Amino acid sequence: MNAKMATKWLAVCACFACLGGMALADSGIGVFGSYWSPDDADESYGAGAKLKLGADPIYFAVRGSYFDDLIDDDADDLDLEAIPVDAGLELGGDLSDIIAIYAGGGATYTFLNVDGGGDVDDEVGWYAEAGLEIKLTDHLCIFGEAIWRDVEGTVENDDLDEITSDVDLDLSGFGVNVGLLLR
Repeated sequence: MNAKMATKWLAVCACFACLGGMALADSGIGVFGSYWSPDDADESYGAGAKLKLGADPIYFAVRGSYFDDLIDDDADDLDLEAIPVDAGLELGGDLSDIIAIYAGGGATYTFLNVDGGGDVDDEVGWYAEAGLEIKLTDHLCIFGEAIWRDVEGTVENDDLDEITSDVDLDLSGFGVNVGLLLR
């Protein structure tokens, strides 16, 4: 990870820390493993963190994920790093004492970086999600969520052999997050 991407990642973490001070009764913070399969890139696995603020039935949720290499080329000279940061509302309810479901949506800001040349701007899009939480203890839940992100961008002309002009990049695609939420 280069200095520019590290700075962006630290900014995302600082936002999570600031928002953590606003915690309410049912709020939580979690970590998760993530899978994402964008249209114009390869499927990738990553990791992330989630902050959930509010109380039943409406929550404000912020999550950030890190994907190291969304483009898998044989020459290993073009790597696309992405950090999608999602912020939006979740509407949910309890199915039982230990199971809760939710659905939501909001805005996605995706920090993008191309290693090995080229220039790509960060992009804004939207997301929709549906999820399930299973209570393990009074303060710990395991969660799983399906997410669809709609994000489009452009890789600008550079001196790489693979890119000879501006190339549209569609990062819209399905993803899954599975992790632990501490309440």
